[in-house]
Amino acid sequence: MNPEKVSNDKASMSTRNSQSTGNSARTSINSKAKQLLAIFKDEAGILGSASGRKIRASQRTAILGAAALVVIVAAISLQKFMISPTRAVDSKIGATAKSITDLESQLATNDKVLVGLRSVANSTLGGTLDEVSHQFRARLSALAEAGKLSKIVVDQRSGEPMTSPIATARGLPQSLTLLRSSLRKKPDFIVIRGTLKGQGSLQDSLALLGTIQAQDWIHRVEGFSIKPLGKERERVEISIDVSTLFLPDLVKKDYAQPSSSVIAQASQGLVARIAERDPFRYPSPEVVVAVQTPQQPARVPSAPVVEPPAYHEWRVAGVMLGSRGAEVIVVNGRTNESLSLLLGGKVLGATLVECRVDVAVFEIEGTKFIVQSGESLGARRPDDPVHSIR
Repeated sequence: MNPEKVSNDKASMSTRNSQSTGNSARTSINSKAKQLLAIFKDEAGILGSASGRKIRASQRTAILGAAALVVIVAAISLQKFMISPTRAVDSKIGATAKSITDLESQLATNDKVLVGLRSVANSTLGGTLDEVSHQFRARLSALAEAGKLSKIVVDQRSGEPMTSPIATARGLPQSLTLLRSSLRKKPDFIVIRGTLKGQGSLQDSLALLGTIQAQDWIHRVEGFSIKPLGKERERVEISIDVSTLFLPDLVKKDYAQPSSSVIAQASQGLVARIAERDPFRYPSPEVVVAVQTPQQPARVPSAPVVEPPAYHEWRVAGVMLGSRGAEVIVVNGRTNESLSLLLGGKVLGATLVECRVDVAVFEIEGTKFIVQSGESLGARRPDDPVHSIR
């Protein structure tokens, strides 16, 4: 055999064996790598799946929290900017509706009120303030002249505007502020006051007072006073306070009050009764007849006797009832002294406690007595149902 050929064959076989061994090693390494890669992929998949779930859970929690926060903010904004203002507006609407209902209930009788106001307006003295003032003075003066009085004076004062009570009322709702402001600018009516003075007999003066009181035009006698004149007191001066109204919104400017009756028939009986007593005139002095008595033997002086009050010397000259209060005039028939007593006033030991028509009630030592006008306090009678004059 050729040694060289054998050597080449061995070398060739050795080379092939080496290549085969290398291929087997590479195949084994690749297989192991693939197994490891598969294991890594499985592990990575497992790890990736758990981490994703955690991330997704965190995302859902964040989204839910943000949504809850948005809902809370929206609820607070709704309460602050919509619900609360709406409730406030509803409350104001309810209060206004109640005020309107109250006003409607008060105005339900509006027609009756207007009828009454027109009736009052038809009894005024004119359609303008100047006309009412002129008629007021002229009619008072005419009544005094018709009553046979002299030295007649009519003193009239400026008109006094009277606004609605709502204009000065407190505690009214704001919805009435505009109405109150307008009512302050314009009066409801104007009061015109005046005083009529004149001189005449007591009967004529009292008849004039009754005549003025009975006039059918709107007026009010607010007070009067009577003052006796002269030493004999046969004449008196009477002063009568009278007021009337002017209603600018209810009377046409060309309105004129028709003339009315002059005499007051209803008061003539009372006038005659008072005038007959003539309470302001002093009584005629009583004639005292001296009676001689036989001399008595001297006696031993005894304890001094206390003389009772001289009630018989004081006479009730007049009882007056008016808006200024009750007043009684008493006159001393012996000294011609006169006193004007108000309630609580005293003459001797008698206290004036009450006044009635033509009757004065005095209290003496805890007992009430009545004295008619024109009688003396000595003629007093107990104030009981049998003797009282009411």
